[in-house]
Amino acid sequence: MAYADDLLKDARHLAKRGGGHPKQSSLRRAVSTAYYAAFHLLVADFVANWRTPGQRARLGRMFEHRRMSGAVFEAGNKRNPTPIEADIKTLIEKFAQLQ
Repeated sequence: MAYADDLLKDARHLAKRGGGHPKQSSLRRAVSTAYYAAFHLLVADFVANWRTPGQRARLGRMFEHRRMSGAVFEAGNKRNPTPIEADIKTLIEKFAQLQ
């Protein structure tokens, strides 16, 4: 997760450049870097829990940006999702929005 943490620090730094009048290019780069931080955090978390350590690096390279941003999740009870189901839905929406 160190890489994702570094990317998030970089995103914050880019967003703060220029003080009260940041350039559009800095803001756009900050959003892009935050997206990559989220992407790598999600992949790293999934891969870290894979039971065969020798397959983790290869598995991590199998994740695709397009497929991840198009992920669909349906709660068991759409009218009354559990807190975790609601969080997963929000995560998917924010991830796609960052992309």
